[in-house]
Amino acid sequence: MVFLGFYCVKRILLALNALLILFSLVLISTGIYAKTNSIESNGILSGIIFCGFFLLFISSVGLIGTSKHHQVLLFFYMLLLSICFLVQFIIACVCLGFISVNSKYDLLSHSWNNMNNLQKVEIQQKYACCQFDEESFEKNKNSSECPDKANGPCYEYLRESVKNGLRTTGVVALIFSFTNLLGVWLAIRYRNQRDPKCNPNEFL
Repeated sequence: MVFLGFYCVKRILLALNALLILFSLVLISTGIYAKTNSIESNGILSGIIFCGFFLLFISSVGLIGTSKHHQVLLFFYMLLLSICFLVQFIIACVCLGFISVNSKYDLLSHSWNNMNNLQKVEIQQKYACCQFDEESFEKNKNSSECPDKANGPCYEYLRESVKNGLRTTGVVALIFSFTNLLGVWLAIRYRNQRDPKCNPNEFL
């Protein structure tokens, strides 16, 4: 690791924090968009949005601490980034674990019942489905509540939509959780190095 000198680690940390800021904005915008649609679990989406704002704050601290080689800011950066790693890792495990659970019916039924009529109409038109379950579909498939050429109830389509969304979120969160861990390691190494241009007596 000799090649990881002071300025090399500094550039990597600056680039990493810029990437984390971009990722935090993606997390926030994606979480807000999905939460607005009210299809997926609000608890998980709220955690994703919170993690995005938290990561945005941490990355800003990291950029300032890295550019100034500020020992106190770098210490808090390492501490907060470690917490963010744990939060993202837990969210990733929850998302990836949830898609392997067979019983999603109650959760999706609760989400469907909390939607307003406009949201239900949009979903039914998007997926060419009608009502939530098979029983309701059979009762209303010939009524005006169902769109033309409805293929069946919306449960299966919603389940696949949620599964795909959770899988993508889980994989991305897992990748960036270990990116955070890399940031902690780089910050520790950078913090313990001396800037060649500084007076040795000013170190620490």
